[in-house]
Amino acid sequence: MRYPVLLFLCLTILSCGDKETSLIGKVEVKPLVNPEIGLLISSNQLDPFLTADGKIIGVGSNHSFYTENDFKSFQTLGQLPQLPGEAAVFKFFGPNTLVAYSYVHQSDKRFSNMLVSRNYGRSWESYVFESDIAVEKPQAYFNWSDRGALFSEDRAIIIYQRWPDDNLPYLVRKPEISLFQLNPKTGESIKLHSYENAAYGVVDFFDAEMGGFLMSRQTVAYSSNRWDNYDNAYVSFTNDGGLTWTAPVLLDDSKRMTRLFMISKTNVIVQSQEKVYFTDNLGQSWQNIISQFQNRSIDDLHFLGEETGFALAANSLYKSADGGKNWTFASNIPTPFALQNIQFVDELRGIASGGQVLYKTMDGGQTWRVLLYPYAYVME
Repeated sequence: MRYPVLLFLCLTILSCGDKETSLIGKVEVKPLVNPEIGLLISSNQLDPFLTADGKIIGVGSNHSFYTENDFKSFQTLGQLPQLPGEAAVFKFFGPNTLVAYSYVHQSDKRFSNMLVSRNYGRSWESYVFESDIAVEKPQAYFNWSDRGALFSEDRAIIIYQRWPDDNLPYLVRKPEISLFQLNPKTGESIKLHSYENAAYGVVDFFDAEMGGFLMSRQTVAYSSNRWDNYDNAYVSFTNDGGLTWTAPVLLDDSKRMTRLFMISKTNVIVQSQEKVYFTDNLGQSWQNIISQFQNRSIDDLHFLGEETGFALAANSLYKSADGGKNWTFASNIPTPFALQNIQFVDELRGIASGGQVLYKTMDGGQTWRVLLYPYAYVME
């Protein structure tokens, strides 16, 4: 019964001309079907990126895609190589480079996997990095996650977070964070630094040298099934690409922070659900600016330089003209879906996305146009 219904709906769409307005709340956007692969929008997450010349590239349905005209037409490029492991995260590094990270937890070995495309996803290079992080303290740790933070031609910074194993209650165990540098040209993996009694690590870089690191300290010795006692936040900074870091300094002794954004070499935002801290002197002093976002936490942040930036908070867009210290409301993005990402190429052109939806603005966020929408009859 499914396929006759789909055929009827497709014929209905074709009879409506260039704009489909009768099925999904009069959303004026055509559903997209690529005959080569059947669908662009399916049950998978879309990761779109806007280039400086107005093209949109990204990843969806295990294919990379590319459009020059806001999806009036589009191409699906090469199929993605299989990326083993968990927590794959795609990132875009202009002008045309896509990068994906994942990790594999296999026995006492830990593998980081990286895919790199330097031609809009037409072809991919695959790299595997092995880090035997269980050798130092066998049977005492396991790898919880890793996160890729910085990519250049010869360097990526990865966080390994090791947690106590509940199956070994007789051992005295402590959580630990380790920072590794990976070289996608040589396959080399170098351990940079470790922090004991630390967890919930987050790292972000402003450029290839300047970066920040956020973590929480364990305040109560570990006991079986005890995963809390991390209600604090420490920050550390590097100016040599992660080779050395300043001593961690306490930012908050009552709340665990979850996000860190490096805006410039001096301006940083660190946040939780209840607080948004800002510094313009690399952590010498901080102020809580969450009230400027109507007491909402930031979902994503994008700066065009060191002064002009945009923030997304609960589907609302905010703008800063002074490096992130002061924010003004720009607009609400009209969508029933939760958006997680924004990207601007200048003060007028930008995109906002989340899940399978994509919106575009040409006037600095004052108005938004739907480019992709999860039509039920297009999805698998």
